[in-house]
Amino acid sequence: MRKRVLAIASALFRNWIRSRSGVFFSFLFPVMLLLLFASIFGGQGSSSIPVYVQNLDVDDQAGPTNLSTTFLRILNETAFAVKRVPPEVDGLAFVKDDLGLLGGTFRLLIIPDGFEHRLLNGSLRARLSISLETAQSFLEDAGGTLLPEQKAGVEEGIRQLEGAMVHFPPGEVVLRYLDENTSSSLIVQSILNNIVNTFSAGIVGVDSNLHVQPEGVSRQRLKSVDYFLPAIIGAFVMTNGIIGVTTNTTEFKRRGVLRRFATTPMSRLEWVVSNVISQTTLSFMLVLVMLMVGWVVFHLTAIPNLLALVYIAVGSILFSGIGLILAGIITDVEAASAAGNAVAFPMMFVSGTFWSPEIMPAWMQTLGNYLPLTYLSNGLRSAFILKHLPSALGNLAVLAAMATVLILLGSLVTKWQER
Repeated sequence: MRKRVLAIASALFRNWIRSRSGVFFSFLFPVMLLLLFASIFGGQGSSSIPVYVQNLDVDDQAGPTNLSTTFLRILNETAFAVKRVPPEVDGLAFVKDDLGLLGGTFRLLIIPDGFEHRLLNGSLRARLSISLETAQSFLEDAGGTLLPEQKAGVEEGIRQLEGAMVHFPPGEVVLRYLDENTSSSLIVQSILNNIVNTFSAGIVGVDSNLHVQPEGVSRQRLKSVDYFLPAIIGAFVMTNGIIGVTTNTTEFKRRGVLRRFATTPMSRLEWVVSNVISQTTLSFMLVLVMLMVGWVVFHLTAIPNLLALVYIAVGSILFSGIGLILAGIITDVEAASAAGNAVAFPMMFVSGTFWSPEIMPAWMQTLGNYLPLTYLSNGLRSAFILKHLPSALGNLAVLAAMATVLILLGSLVTKWQER
């Protein structure tokens, strides 16, 4: 019995070793994820977070006030790399244009007009309030032991403090912070809140009326889940195209279906176009299903427009091309499946689809600039979230060029018969 068990165990182990996909998912895939996540979240990303700041608090000479200048300097010396937005322009439009044709991470902090005045008023009011509460507490606790003239003096002081308080009405100073509600938004907002609290405490000495108000960058009323929609669509169009086409094509090879195509009038171009049509149709179907589920469960409000649909079609063509390339150079079904996953999953992470690229090491950010999923996700976000046509068209141009090259390479390496 022991020999039979050992023999069967040995046979199973040898069979597993021969399975390239089994080895990949058992060893290489976990190691790949470990290396990726350790590199991304290992604290080796950019030391400062880029943020646009529009300072609307100017003095009589149209220059920034002292307190707003000090606040900007503190931002720039701590966690942020401040990019200034002129006060006379539309901040949203300026940032979108400055990010360029290929876009980028949108973060805009707006310092309101009257920032210094209201902050100083709040500081004085807080100090007057402390003095008033101290005098009132003293009068309650020690009023019975005071001489009449002493008590009258304290009461007169209280009346003067109350009168002075009228000239410093309460009011909040709100810093508007606009971004795309990405996975890093809460981190950035937390850092901003800490800096604001430290800054205001240094001025007032106590809790002040300075607060950060986060807002979505879109002029539409969108939820956080709406902002993740472009990343989710881009990711599954990518995985569906690469893994689906690679696996199906190599399976057809294994079964001899492609070899039989050599006896038919079918050309390689027709085969490539058929794959593209199939993947594009499947992508549109899956997007529709995903949107329907999102509308029912999460009450999505973002609706892909015509340009977003063009992105889905071009993305399907591009990733079908990658799938055809892998299938053309890899004959084994399991090896092709492992190769497809080895290409798709790292691309999903390195492209910064689900988090801000700034948290990644510089070399990984550079690599992400060459990955097609970066332009698909950024373009989809510009198309139906930011509604920024120049960035949407710029990313589409890069994506279309990549798609043309990759689909041509895919058709060139497609063979009906193996040599």
